[in-house]
Amino acid sequence: MEAIERLGQRLATIDVYRMLDEMFNTGKYQKLVPDMVRERLLEQGIYSTGKQIKTYNATQGNVYSKFTFPFKEAKGQPTDRVTLRDTGAFYRSFNLMPKQTYAVIQYDEKKPDGLVSDNVNLDNVFNLSEGEMDELRAQVLPDLIGMIKLKLSA
Repeated sequence: MEAIERLGQRLATIDVYRMLDEMFNTGKYQKLVPDMVRERLLEQGIYSTGKQIKTYNATQGNVYSKFTFPFKEAKGQPTDRVTLRDTGAFYRSFNLMPKQTYAVIQYDEKKPDGLVSDNVNLDNVFNLSEGEMDELRAQVLPDLIGMIKLKLSA
């Protein structure tokens, strides 16, 4: 009975939100979430909703205006999807900012010729898709369980 009481006392000291905060403020998760967004943008050119990203001036059936294609092709960049990675500065500015029960990605959208949002709707760019959330949960859960076990064995 004494062992169960000690276990109950240890369980009462576990603050899962604090553990998650530690995980997302340091280590691999600080980098993982922005990397998931970068990969989706670069490889697929889609919002977290699965919808194709298009510039505001895209011509019908395309993701860019007809004037943009020669510039993208000259740089060796894809023209079949909007990656939001012209120079890489936008991607490098991604920074995960954990909050109590959620996190946001901060970014610098300034470009030499204006803002990224002048050309593209940024709503749902930085959210994680359901698949990305599943992947994140699959990675977080074993680490969180490990932290809880460590706390219980102390």
